Amino acid sequence: MRSAAALTAYTNMTNETHPPDWHRLAEFEPHAETDEAYWQLVKQQFFIEDGLTYLNSGTYGPTLRAAYDTTAHTMHDMGTNYIKTFRATLMGEVVPKFIAKLAAYAGAKPDEIALTSGTTEAMNYIANGLDLKAGDEILTTRHEHQGGLYPWLMKAKRHGVVVKQIDLTSPAASHADILERLSKAFTPRTRVLSISHINYTDGTLMPAKELCQMARARGMISVVDGAQSLGMIDFKISDLGCDLFAASWHKWLCAPYGTGLLFVSEAMRDRLWPTTVLSFSGWDTRDRDGVEAGITDITYAGNYPKALLKYSSNIEYFGPLYWALAPAVDFHNLIGRARVATRVKALAERAYAGLREIPNVKIYSPSDASLRTGLISFQPQGISTGDLYFKMTNEMRIIGRFIKHGGIGFDVNRFSTNIFNTPEQVDAAVAAVRAIVKA
Repeated sequence: MRSAAALTAYTNMTNETHPPDWHRLAEFEPHAETDEAYWQLVKQQFFIEDGLTYLNSGTYGPTLRAAYDTTAHTMHDMGTNYIKTFRATLMGEVVPKFIAKLAAYAGAKPDEIALTSGTTEAMNYIANGLDLKAGDEILTTRHEHQGGLYPWLMKAKRHGVVVKQIDLTSPAASHADILERLSKAFTPRTRVLSISHINYTDGTLMPAKELCQMARARGMISVVDGAQSLGMIDFKISDLGCDLFAASWHKWLCAPYGTGLLFVSEAMRDRLWPTTVLSFSGWDTRDRDGVEAGITDITYAGNYPKALLKYSSNIEYFGPLYWALAPAVDFHNLIGRARVATRVKALAERAYAGLREIPNVKIYSPSDASLRTGLISFQPQGISTGDLYFKMTNEMRIIGRFIKHGGIGFDVNRFSTNIFNTPEQVDAAVAAVRAIVKA
């Protein structure tokens, strides 16, 4: 059983405390994985409308109550005394402790972590910040999210770089097949490999570590879009061996909307330019007059970790959102990352098994269970994916998502299972699909 110290509030960060019933989660160990009473208590920690089955954490997760409370509390205090609350306290000596908490969760060093509004902004920072010239190639796949692909396509239009999108099978056949397809696409002009950790389209767990090793062996920069992995599976960024990593806190961790992560490895920090700058802080040591002035001219940022100083902007305005990352991380750590991953996968496997039994449904998630994740994609017959989505949303209050990639004929519905979902909700969603496609 976890000690009482593990259940304490984020001391020295705000005066708020976690909800008083958080301590009850420890009472269920060590058999929490199979105890639905435990997961009902977990579910109570989220803002979700009564009677709503929410199966779309892959887009936005519902806000954790403690995260919402922290944002509201911080905004109130900023509004009543901005200088005292923000400049003197929140942006002072507590910042390194706060970033260290996030870095430990993500599996990185504090100096490698910056904060953004989400994965899309982080991917834009990466594409805009790399020095690439006309003819240089970016290797990626046709299953990337638009927020992970279009920053590269805009760079191609502006600077003449070449974006190569490689076809993947769906359902994915194997990691070996993925590795072979991408390895064959490398050329002497390839400079960047940009792939998803988990494909948002069909939920395939990509062989990210092996692909990053492949890129490194060829002297290329590796970029991982981790929008669907941070908070869903148990991993460390450091284990992937990537140079750059982008993710969102507001999906699987259910932090406030508009919170993201940019990881820049120490080796890349001198190679990636910041996109938004307030001053010379983090990217130069000379001020506007050419005078050597040290690392920063922003007084309250003097103790910022290095990546935060160089790449994060407007923290003084968006701080209430970022500050609420602390309880979201605390909550996941309280449950245990391995336990979170196990629960998410178990619910997804329940959905996969149920959907497979429906004759008029084609599954697009991998048949190999080791490649499946908390995202299950399928295509109904006899009704469009859009019509199925709206019928389930509007008439049955079951929210999933539909995804279309016209260029490759990809057209699916998708369920995302998270820790606030229940087996009964999954069964109800499967039953709804069965009833609709049979009608």
